[in-house]
Amino acid sequence: ATTDEIIKHNEICENLDFIPAGPIAPNPSELLLSEQLEVMIAELRNRYDYIFVDNVPVGVVADAAITNRIADLTIFVIRVGKLDRRMLPELEKIYRSGQLNNMSLVLNGAIVKTSGYGGYGYGYGYGYGYVDGSESSWKRLFKKKS
Repeated sequence: ATTDEIIKHNEICENLDFIPAGPIAPNPSELLLSEQLEVMIAELRNRYDYIFVDNVPVGVVADAAITNRIADLTIFVIRVGKLDRRMLPELEKIYRSGQLNNMSLVLNGAIVKTSGYGGYGYGYGYGYGYVDGSESSWKRLFKKKS
């Protein structure tokens, strides 16, 4: 299939296209190692400002490390209460080794309370849509360029 044949246009957000995963291949690592993936990513880089590749967790299978060659940034999304804390030293080891490009962590599901020293609370209020009449950064990311 050509790149144009596999790209799907999102009906809800006009500037968000996606490529569905499709059926599970019997040889996923082999497909990810193929030159065709690099050719497709190069073509997508010419068309799009941002490309997000959803991947399996590192350590579960080799796929995440294999696709590192096409990534400019690696983001680990960690949900509070779901990650075994004993995994944190492993994540730090991966970070310090530099085996993943620009590794970052996102902590999801944290509840921020306004208490502590002097009554100050720290947190961020990123939302989806409009807040106080201004557009959120998430919406601006996918807003059509003029």
